[in-house]
Order: sequence, then structure tokens, then C-alpha cells
Amino acid sequence: MNDAILQILSEESNTNDLVTVREENGSVYLLQANSSRLNTLAADCAICAQGKIAALGEQGVSIPIGSGHTDWCAWTPIGW
Repeated sequence: MNDAILQILSEESNTNDLVTVREENGSVYLLQANSSRLNTLAADCAICAQGKIAALGEQGVSIPIGSGHTDWCAWTPIGW
């Protein structure tokens, strides 16, 4: 998930609109989150993470069992 978040955030050209800071006389009195923009960002991160998990499933893994024998398996996330 961390890789997906970093990838999405690196692709974003402007993250300044995620939170608006309201201040008066040099004192912050309100931090206002842009919930619509944050929800879109969260959805993009989730989609990216699902793609990375699916890619791992297609890659598969080799699991050594005993001496001289290796099984290969692949997995698919539920709901994919």
C-alpha cells in the first residue's frame, strides 16, 4: 500500500488543495480538509494497490518443500 500511495502522490502535480489553512492575525484557527479531493486520492491509491497485488499474484511464488522438490503457486485477491 505504501508503494501505491507514493506512486500516486508522485504523479499528483498539485497537493496544495487537499487542506485549506485559515488564519487570522498570524494564528491558525481552522484546517479545512477537501473531502472530495481526499476521497478521490484514496480511491486512486486503492486502485493502484489492487493492481500491484494482482501483479504479484500473476508472478507467483516458488515454495521449496522437502529436498529437491519445489511447488509453484499463484494467488488472486478475493473480489478481483
